Amino acid sequence: MARKTSSSILFENQKFSRYNYLLSLLDKKQTKRMELLANKDQLLQKILKIKIQNIELASAQSQSLRNEEDVSPSRACHKSSSIRLEHYAQSMKKARESLALQENEDLLAMLKSEHGATQEKCKQLDKKVERIKVDLATTRQELCDHLHELLQKGMDARQEGICWIIKSIWGINGDLKSAKLPRYLDSLSVHYLLSVSLRLYEIL
Repeated sequence: MARKTSSSILFENQKFSRYNYLLSLLDKKQTKRMELLANKDQLLQKILKIKIQNIELASAQSQSLRNEEDVSPSRACHKSSSIRLEHYAQSMKKARESLALQENEDLLAMLKSEHGATQEKCKQLDKKVERIKVDLATTRQELCDHLHELLQKGMDARQEGICWIIKSIWGINGDLKSAKLPRYLDSLSVHYLLSVSLRLYEIL
């Protein structure tokens, strides 16, 4: 059985390190993306809640105006203490409603701005995730090609024979190409090799 060269081992180690790094980076970015999406959903819920509150406040203001108009001139002329108190209460209520409406509008503007910023972060993160996926797919393919080349040559790998190569191909979600198995193996040898490799892979 042939042995690997130091340059081959170095290439292999570099690619495996790169592959594992990209997997870890992708996982972090996807976790961050889920957090951003959850935050965006919360902002949308807050925006909707405030919009509903604004509709209710606007309706209450309209009702207050109608109530003022309903006060008859004869009653207003008397300016009794009860009428003055009623006017004062309605004025205070209208002032509170106007203030609440303005505060809601300010909060709504802030939330919309925050939502827009979060949406932009999601877009930028999606671009980064896509680049990582492309890089990961390229690295996986380079590793698969390298490992299949070793497999076809029947090169010993890390004192585990070619079982290690097969297990490594599966470990990076690669498809094992039967045409790349050493030609000197018969069907029984292939069956045994795959069985051993599967056991090694399952205990990873």
